[in-house]
Amino acid sequence: MKKLKSIIEKFVLMSFVAFAAALFIPIGVSASVTGSGTKSSPYVVDTYKDLSNTLYKGKKDETIYIRLGADISKSGYNGNAEVYDDTTVYLDLYGHKIDGASISYAYGYGIIVKGNLILNDTKGGGKITHCGESGVFVYGSFTMNGGTITNNYVGIKHGDIIMNGGSISDNTGMGVLLEFSKLTMNGGVISDNQGGGVYVGEFSYFNVSGNSRVYGNTKDGTSQNVYLVPDKEDEEFGGYEYRATMITVTGHLTGKIGVTSDQHEIFAEAASTYNYGKLNENDLNAFFSDKGCTIKLNSDKKGIVVAEIPDDKVIVKGNLVYDKTDKSSAVSVTGYNNGTDYTVSFMKDGVTVHPINAGEYTAIVKGKGVYAGNEIRKTLIIEKKPVKVTGITGKNKVYDGTNIAELDYSGVVIDGVLSGDNVSVTATGKFTNKHASDLKKTVLISDIIFTGASGNNYELTSSGSQTETTAFISKAEAEIKAEDKSKKFGEKDPKLTAVVTPKSAENELAYELKRTEGENPGEYDIFVILHGDNKNYDITTLKGKFNITEVDSSGDSKSDESKAPTVADPAAEAHKVGDIVADGGASYTITSTENGKQTVTYAKPESDTATSATVPESITVDNKEYKVTEIAAGAFKGNKKLKKITIGKNIEKIGSKAFYKCKNLKSVKIKTTALTKKSVGGSAFKGIHPNAKVKVPKKKLKDYQKILKSKGIKGKDQKISK
Repeated sequence: MKKLKSIIEKFVLMSFVAFAAALFIPIGVSASVTGSGTKSSPYVVDTYKDLSNTLYKGKKDETIYIRLGADISKSGYNGNAEVYDDTTVYLDLYGHKIDGASISYAYGYGIIVKGNLILNDTKGGGKITHCGESGVFVYGSFTMNGGTITNNYVGIKHGDIIMNGGSISDNTGMGVLLEFSKLTMNGGVISDNQGGGVYVGEFSYFNVSGNSRVYGNTKDGTSQNVYLVPDKEDEEFGGYEYRATMITVTGHLTGKIGVTSDQHEIFAEAASTYNYGKLNENDLNAFFSDKGCTIKLNSDKKGIVVAEIPDDKVIVKGNLVYDKTDKSSAVSVTGYNNGTDYTVSFMKDGVTVHPINAGEYTAIVKGKGVYAGNEIRKTLIIEKKPVKVTGITGKNKVYDGTNIAELDYSGVVIDGVLSGDNVSVTATGKFTNKHASDLKKTVLISDIIFTGASGNNYELTSSGSQTETTAFISKAEAEIKAEDKSKKFGEKDPKLTAVVTPKSAENELAYELKRTEGENPGEYDIFVILHGDNKNYDITTLKGKFNITEVDSSGDSKSDESKAPTVADPAAEAHKVGDIVADGGASYTITSTENGKQTVTYAKPESDTATSATVPESITVDNKEYKVTEIAAGAFKGNKKLKKITIGKNIEKIGSKAFYKCKNLKSVKIKTTALTKKSVGGSAFKGIHPNAKVKVPKKKLKDYQKILKSKGIKGKDQKISK
């Protein structure tokens, strides 16, 4: 209906123009017109009236030639110069102008063309100007080879127009208005018109080739060169909107043509007779977008306009910190509408996600609607939330030769974790040194890592978090067992050896092996003598046997019928430090032979079946009194028969694990007052009977309660009293 209405309106307008022209049909030709109207002798006219009258002279199917002899004006003349049906007119402006004298918009036309008009300007500088509504109003065909159509409302209106040269410029309205019309532009310039360059309406065509130029035209202050009105019967073609109204390139194009379109659409195609119906890049280079959009070829070699979203318009907020909220709104496009013009999605590790958790995301901005086809990628970063960690404790361990510490996280407090988040920690713990001690040692905490479902969303604060704790390294257990040895009487002693368990302790323990003195055939003991403090181990020593066999006259060993005495041979020379001696059912190690300061250490009971034992105040060696000042480490360790022990008054030191795991030891009497926390070894009384009763000197009760509790006597039913 709309198309029909438009056709009717144009018919009425054409009828009105024809009627108006008929009112001013001249009766004759002015005598001032010279020439015969041929190509070689054109009519020369000097007034607008003469031009009108001369055009009227044209007969059907006749061709006449007219040349202006001077500038002519419509001032005072109410008619319109008109090229009538089936008449062909060649009009040469010859450097002159047709001035419409600012005739009102409603009625003003420079020339009305019903037949065929070919406009030339052989001298140059000719114009059709100030002619009201239109410089040239075309019903038939109009070919423009030169001249300038300027300062009208519309330069050329309707009809079949061919433009080979000349210019259409500075018109206050449209340069060329096409409705049910066609413009074939092979050259010339359409520029600087204030109502747009070329308006290609419904059922109209715009063909271009050569050095055709349409640029610098505006409408309402914005660029508008070639405006293509969409036809109602648009199709979908190749993924783009296909317009029935478009530009057709009919030959090689080198000009400059602006296209007004912000749609993602096809705007130009090649004629089937040109380049097999396909545009090339050189043709496309002649076009530019009035809207600053991108122009390119699609897969079918047609020109398309792509409305672009500029990269610098995509804004990504910074300084984002994890807080459990969706950060999708942190990416926006300035000046464009989210949801209408574009959408934003986010990818992380190749998966489309919502940007909630801490990490690096790829934000994908995709154009929508007129901006379809645009895709811009940006990086969005959500930083981890800083939190403070306290409450890590160190686990006590047995000496293992390393400073590695195991940590306990059961009491960890993570300050700053958001409600509902599941977060745990792990860390690295290291003792400041690897050695065993009765005192707690510092454990350095480092490399705290957050685990749990939400662990990756958190990081350690730069200050305030825990960096150390404490724990014990207790002595490890070690055993040194002297290996049995033998020799023939009179031979040199073989090298004494021992087996150390665990083997890893072999190079750390300081000890030597000695046997009971004597050379008579028989069996002797091999003792392990410890040196230094061996601070990382509680050591159990096991003696070996040394057998000397008697040799008969044939050189063979005799059977062993007697044993060597258990005490040193009276004839032997005086004892020295480190020698093992026996006395009263126990073995001792000599620790000092200085005259008047002779001392020994209680090494071991000779039997592990006795239920009671006494560590005496002194023993006699070489007819000299030796004070018993120490009980060796592990002296009674693991003795399951021992129930009662008395410790003499000269004891100054009790070795580690001296009574360890003597589970039936129920009665302990301590006479000495010389014990200190340092002189009683670790776990010295650990594992004795749970109801053990310990008697100590009255004046040392409080001190000994503290000391003995730290060494293993701390059961609720174990008592330490005076």
